[in-house]
Amino acid sequence: MGITANSHRSHCDPGSGALSAVLLVLLFLAGCATPGEAPVPVDRRADTRLVPAPATAADDQHPTLVTVLAAEMAAAGGRQQLAAQRYARAAAAIKAPAVLARGAELAMAAGDTAATQTLVQRWVAVAPESGPANRLAGLLAVRAGKAERAFEAFRRSLPSRSADREAAMGRIGGLLLDQQLPPAALDVAQRLADAYPQSDAARLGLARVALAQGQPRRALATVEQTLAARGDWLPARLLRLDALLALGRDEAALAAYRSLFDAGIEDPGFLLRAAAFAMEAGDRDLVLSSLNRLQKQSPALRRRGLLLEGEYLRRQGQMQRSIAVLDRAVADYPRDTDLRYGRAITRISMDRLADAEADLRFIIRQNPEDARALNALGYTLVDETDRIEEGRALIEKAYALAPDDPAIIDSMGWAAFRAGQPEQALPYLRRAHERTGGDAEIAAHLGEVLWVLGQRDKARAVWQDAIERQPDHPVLTETIQRLDD
Repeated sequence: MGITANSHRSHCDPGSGALSAVLLVLLFLAGCATPGEAPVPVDRRADTRLVPAPATAADDQHPTLVTVLAAEMAAAGGRQQLAAQRYARAAAAIKAPAVLARGAELAMAAGDTAATQTLVQRWVAVAPESGPANRLAGLLAVRAGKAERAFEAFRRSLPSRSADREAAMGRIGGLLLDQQLPPAALDVAQRLADAYPQSDAARLGLARVALAQGQPRRALATVEQTLAARGDWLPARLLRLDALLALGRDEAALAAYRSLFDAGIEDPGFLLRAAAFAMEAGDRDLVLSSLNRLQKQSPALRRRGLLLEGEYLRRQGQMQRSIAVLDRAVADYPRDTDLRYGRAITRISMDRLADAEADLRFIIRQNPEDARALNALGYTLVDETDRIEEGRALIEKAYALAPDDPAIIDSMGWAAFRAGQPEQALPYLRRAHERTGGDAEIAAHLGEVLWVLGQRDKARAVWQDAIERQPDHPVLTETIQRLDD
């Protein structure tokens, strides 16, 4: 096992890394050897034996210690279920709250409800005023659907001091957020809010649980009551936003995003959500403002923010601004392949094909199995140049790496079509069209192949369906005008 007698440290040494805080508690209660006692023989020491030593009279005096030591050995070996059972077997004799807490933690991790219940009941009996013990007892009662018992346990866990009580109420709210909990969770949250009408944390907890339980209207009504008394409370404002989003009230949600942004929030998660939502809502100012603020948070987030900004500007048709952002980003992060790829796509949109190829070749040199870059370069060569066979070979490499990717399947079909093989192209394009549910560019390709094969009514049907979904798509519009006018 790689352990020698020379590595031994006294079990009474508090600095020994081999002993957990739980074992130190028990060993303190059991007592350490006195200086006058003879040392333990090497063949009996715990750190030099591979099998348990025979039971001794000393062990009989401390059966609880032996059981808990065995439980910790089981836990160290990854056998949490056995550890939980051993702790539960010793629970009635354990008097140290920290040890009972450790046992309950292991039992919870093992998913052993019976052992958890046994240990938590004993923990509450030993430390009836313990907040953590009573909170865990409350959670177990909620899981069992016993709202009244849960409410009483949670109430016992609350400190008398107002500020401490609010913090504890917030922790209870967090426990009740699990969406797998039964409806009793919402009942308990309501009882706590009713019992402590001055508690902002209790009302916020109720709103959060209502949202987690799929009742966004109730969540919104509750959180707005809280905001009526405390309108600048950021957690409540964020929860209100989540409720509005859940209700599909996009205009109000966008206004909430703007208001929260103006409040100076710098949380990266919020800024990313704000930018993404603003993109969908068409709020250009909020998109760019959110991404600019995001870029100030850290180098990693700055890189991501620049990438998103460049992509957004490209989708808005602002190619010069997009390329300026991405040029700056690549200058700062020259080996970043995501930025190189984003710049390549913008360069393709600007008909700067040689520059785009340089970026995509750079990515492929870094990772010859980058299917995305292989496909982008191959498609560009097939679609925009006479280097069709060269491009087709790149697409086939991408297809071998990602045969289920609809974009690559489309490229396979388009490469066959550009090579003069429309019959071979058709199965690929049909599969890509089905997998994307009618993507406009793929529909344009499929329709063109059907048109060339003489199936013009089918081509028009494919195009018409795509027009209804994306009426302004440039590739679709150009294809229809070129062939069907």
